[in-house]
Amino acid sequence: MLPGGNFLINDYDGADGAPLYREYYGFEATPSQRGQRVDPGLTVDLDHSLGLKHASGVAVAPDGSLYFVTGILESGQTIQTIVHTDSAGNPLSTRRVGPAAIED
Repeated sequence: MLPGGNFLINDYDGADGAPLYREYYGFEATPSQRGQRVDPGLTVDLDHSLGLKHASGVAVAPDGSLYFVTGILESGQTIQTIVHTDSAGNPLSTRRVGPAAIED
């Protein structure tokens, strides 16, 4: 959940290599808005910003920055990687955590 009460959701949950996240209205919105995409809202495209092809989760840190669970393909093996971005989705750092699959 984002600080304003909305959600950042991977529309494809990593399917087809689509690490694209968009903001959706949360429970604090009007009943007709709940669950609808915020337009314009926050959009984070890890493929565009970092060239990543897979992602399966996101978490919000207490300071509002974001952590994404991603996978980088190297030598035929997927290396699980945590990507840290600012609250607008701009990359700050990455940390490889190994070949074992992790999920948010």
